[in-house]
Amino acid sequence: MSGLGPDGRGWDPKAVEYDLGEAGPGKSIVIEITRSVMVRVLDDENYRRYKAGEEPMAFQGRLHASPYRFPLPKEDRWHVVIEPNTYSGIAEFRVRVLDDAAISGQARFVR
Repeated sequence: MSGLGPDGRGWDPKAVEYDLGEAGPGKSIVIEITRSVMVRVLDDENYRRYKAGEEPMAFQGRLHASPYRFPLPKEDRWHVVIEPNTYSGIAEFRVRVLDDAAISGQARFVR
């Protein structure tokens, strides 16, 4: 069932998708969470694979604490997919693209 997500957008509580637009080296995706969530960070080609039901190549995993910082390795259109349902309720989260200089030392690196 669809409803409003933590950021006020319409969403499916099984998977919230963010289209972050074009970004590359010198920028990072920063994800802040209130509970453990499953996350996928995908470039545009792999996002299309994900949407087609194919296996994408992406960072995929459960984030347990925040903030997490994903330095962008190449210029591309970037997407984040979050599964907000947890064993103890629905997580709240925030996803942003920031300049690396603005966040130096403030977030965990994920590689």
